[in-house]
Amino acid sequence: MPWWPNYVGLEWEPYATGPDKYDCWGLVNHCLKTHYGIEVKRYIDIHTDDKKAFHLAVEEQLNTGHWIALDKPKEGCLVLMSKDRLIHHIGIFVDGGVLHARDGVEVCKESLDKLKTLGFKRFEFCIHDSIN
Repeated sequence: MPWWPNYVGLEWEPYATGPDKYDCWGLVNHCLKTHYGIEVKRYIDIHTDDKKAFHLAVEEQLNTGHWIALDKPKEGCLVLMSKDRLIHHIGIFVDGGVLHARDGVEVCKESLDKLKTLGFKRFEFCIHDSIN
């Protein structure tokens, strides 16, 4: 049985890292560590509405040399999302969809097409070298 359904429906809360509430980075951070054995910086000093700071934190993490850009999503990869030019949301690709904690809603798994209807226009995919 896959691990990701255990997270669906959990509450979204800014800066939350689990086990009952998550924000998007907290969920990704927890899942990478728990299910893939990958440690990433938490960035608890970034305000959840600060798109520029979030974008820079993602860039910092990707520049560690452990992340490989992908042309299309692959199981366990990060899905970086944006409604404009700055990456400001993140999830993990699992079973053909994106597991993410949506601001003000909850943890859910949604298709890329559904995310497009929610206004996300830009998607980037990258995978940790230990998964690839």
